[in-house]
Amino acid sequence: MERRYEQQETEREQATLQQARLGKLRKAVKKTARRLESLTGDLVKAARYRDYARYGELLKARLRHTAQG
Repeated sequence: MERRYEQQETEREQATLQQARLGKLRKAVKKTARRLESLTGDLVKAARYRDYARYGELLKARLRHTAQG
């Protein structure tokens, strides 16, 4: 009987450890998903700003002609 109870206790401890590891993994997956979403948004913004930078350079180039004319 003692062996049986020891075995059950060991199984419970392993299950508890497994649940703790699973919780940590889920937390890491959520954190990684949020980070990926944030980076994707940053990439979209960067692409938009790249166009604005190009427009700004074109405006600066034309500003010289406008000021003279």
